[in-house]
Amino acid sequence: MIPRARGALPYVLAFLVAFGVYYDAYEQIDPHPFGDEPHYVLEALSLAHDGDRDLSNDYYDPAEVTGVLGFAGLDLHAYRYTSSHRLVSVHHVGLPALLAPAARTNDIEWIRKELILVAALGAMALLGVLRSLRILRGPLCYLVWGAAAFSLPVVQFSSQIYPELPAATLLLISLWIALARPLTPRRAAVAGAVAALVPWLHVRYTVLAVPLVVGIAATAAHRARRDADGPPRAAALRAAGAAVAPAVVSLLAMSVAFWAWYGSPALDAQYRLPATKAFVHHEGWFVYQYAAGNLLGAQFGWLPIAPAHLLGIAALGLLVWRYRWTGALAALVFAGYVLVVSTGQPGYAFAARFMVPVVPLVAVPLALAVAYSRAARLAFLPLAGLTWAFTVQGMHHADRLYANVGDILRLPLSVKLHTLWPFVPAPPPGIERYPAAVFVAGWVFGLALVGWLLVEVAAGRRRATV
Repeated sequence: MIPRARGALPYVLAFLVAFGVYYDAYEQIDPHPFGDEPHYVLEALSLAHDGDRDLSNDYYDPAEVTGVLGFAGLDLHAYRYTSSHRLVSVHHVGLPALLAPAARTNDIEWIRKELILVAALGAMALLGVLRSLRILRGPLCYLVWGAAAFSLPVVQFSSQIYPELPAATLLLISLWIALARPLTPRRAAVAGAVAALVPWLHVRYTVLAVPLVVGIAATAAHRARRDADGPPRAAALRAAGAAVAPAVVSLLAMSVAFWAWYGSPALDAQYRLPATKAFVHHEGWFVYQYAAGNLLGAQFGWLPIAPAHLLGIAALGLLVWRYRWTGALAALVFAGYVLVVSTGQPGYAFAARFMVPVVPLVAVPLALAVAYSRAARLAFLPLAGLTWAFTVQGMHHADRLYANVGDILRLPLSVKLHTLWPFVPAPPPGIERYPAAVFVAGWVFGLALVGWLLVEVAAGRRRATV
């Protein structure tokens, strides 16, 4: 729940600190538009000045490309999907629409500053989630928050023109509103509406948004049934419907829009052209390689540059134990998301790109590990220090932040510690025939088992009061 003025100070301070850190990182990294960034910028300019998604006059306008991006010769990431002959981007419209206000300045630096603002709002919402759950109080709560909010995956993407961190911000705001007490139908509707915006940033985020809406609806229905003055079933249906309705409307609107833009109502319609099918892969080894690589790979993985988060991943079993069905749903959604994003390559971008939407949320199981396990608590401080050291190094070695599937990440700390993490290799002969689910299930089960053993053995029979 958004705090009233009386209790707003911690959140205002969190926002200001996060904005300061992210802005300082932006100035030190001094990013230039690479990878998919120029294409998001061009569409934002088209929406801001032309009011449409037709990029025919944008890609071929030297003044626009060179004047805003600073270089010419941009390749096409847009195609003619329908008989209307419009040149429509293969990328989703949500991020350009978000950036359209800043794009009216024709200055890419203002676009990055808007993204820093969005990232700082996400950091503030993360603190709201942690404080609402009441897992930890006092300094430990803020340290866990800082270990997530100021980890390298988050900080390096706070000014990058990619949809991952805006998606994380929307998910966190939705979750924060949903944790309001009491969760009224009106608040459930607002939380559901915020979550319903997430798939517009990228269709793969549907895997995160839809279960969040389902969880909000189930929680709102349970509380409405418990507190109903009239028939409890009718109250529960009204509360659940309030949460679900925005998501239903949003997904229907996406289907209609995709039909107009791409010639099909399917939410993966832009990837159905022969030229765009290469954006998505379903081969078994490819999916396994990127599932393992996105999490643990020394080349582009999340955990090697944010080692404190390993405690959070390891505590997924504790998340299930503490929150029962909601914790189990969260763990399954995480596993499903890892599988979904492993069907595509991150492209030319900073390491851990695809995992960024879920990186801040690792603060919840991380807080549980610190609260319940003395061993995790002792390990947390040095691992958090190492995580922040990666952040500082990344800010000073921006040219080494770009991931390379064929080589380890070249940050100084990554070079020293890369032997602790797997180097995801090319597939052995014949192994491509095995389904990706076998490999992914093995990794997820192994991590969950390690987490359960960690918290159960270390904590024993002693349980902290939450």
